[in-house]
Amino acid sequence: MIYKYGIDFGTTNSSIAMRFVGDDKEEHTLVVDVKDTLPRETMPSVVFVDGNGNITAGEEALNAYTQGIFNGESKIFIKRIKLDLENKGRKLSYQVGKRKIQGVDLIAAILETLRLKADKSANELEIDISGVVMGVPVQYGDIQKSILKEALVKAGYYDNYDEADKKTEFVSEPIAVAVHYGLNLKHDTTVLVFDFGGGTLDLAIVNLKKQVNLDKLHPHETISKERISLGGEELTRLFFINSFCSPKKYGAKRIGTVFGFGSGLSPEKLWDRLLNCEEGIRFISAIEKCKCDLSKSQKYRFSFIGCNIQLEEKIFYRDDFSNAIEDKLDEIDELLEICLENGNIQDPFDIDHVILAGGSSMIPAVQNLLLDKFGNNRVSSKMKNDKDTVIKAIKRNRASESEVLTSIVRGLAIVG
Repeated sequence: MIYKYGIDFGTTNSSIAMRFVGDDKEEHTLVVDVKDTLPRETMPSVVFVDGNGNITAGEEALNAYTQGIFNGESKIFIKRIKLDLENKGRKLSYQVGKRKIQGVDLIAAILETLRLKADKSANELEIDISGVVMGVPVQYGDIQKSILKEALVKAGYYDNYDEADKKTEFVSEPIAVAVHYGLNLKHDTTVLVFDFGGGTLDLAIVNLKKQVNLDKLHPHETISKERISLGGEELTRLFFINSFCSPKKYGAKRIGTVFGFGSGLSPEKLWDRLLNCEEGIRFISAIEKCKCDLSKSQKYRFSFIGCNIQLEEKIFYRDDFSNAIEDKLDEIDELLEICLENGNIQDPFDIDHVILAGGSSMIPAVQNLLLDKFGNNRVSSKMKNDKDTVIKAIKRNRASESEVLTSIVRGLAIVG
């Protein structure tokens, strides 16, 4: 069979997947390992442009930025290019010194990085790939889709735009999540997709029409959608400000002194300084790991040792994190209410399924909010190891990341 790549070009992270028939004669979904560090199946949706106009993407771009490989002012590090594409369309470009870099070239750099990894896996598995299925937010229109097709050509997926136009499918991200979750639609179903990633929270209430013996995507209608710029990055920042900088833990004064910034910085200013130095980025990565591990356990023993920096062990509890983000939990609850109201849904129990995407949706405090609001039987999450023995053998028995991290791209691969 001939398949298409599924591509999730995300606000914070991107991934690529494909379907294939294994030796067991069954179809499997392979989410490609696109980097060497955990989580291996997603790479940062970032680009770095140096003073000569050279573009790098993903992990390589992040390293160039954090390690100061390129000096001088004529350089730029760009995050959240997906949101810029949504807002600017054809006007998307960036000024790097005296150069103007077109947004389509930066998107192409991200997509090419994904392709190079995926092509290697496809060749090893002898999979015939012809085309791409891309997930798009419900806010994207024809202009954004056209730019993405141009980027796919520049990234080497197609020889020309006509080919890209014929062979590229666009699927709404909420629908891709629904496909991944394999909802058995025997009657009309109202679904709320809760997509909480690293940079944004996207809500969509979708009416999925019944699907019986149809070899195609079910008809659907998006009846309400909402988005806010809130994601895992902001939650990590609040964890640092409200917990790590608490006198009961390390305190802003001690952290500032240890990192050589002085003792007079506010927690907010201290965070900004940490973002702009190599040791600070490593420290923030350690805080991120603490945050993620508290989704799986009740406490975490945190310590940090850098080149010339050492912070002694402190124990952080799940409640330390939950309390640090309490205001944002209220904000999420308010957004859910707005989304329900705009969809003319009076009772949350009129939602048949709440399906999850994005790593931040697995935060226990967020899960509790959804369970309290919609009921235990309506919230669907798949926080489990991949039991597909064929995929585990390909990945040398490494357990995959949580399915919610890659639920969009898995659904896209199934469509393809």
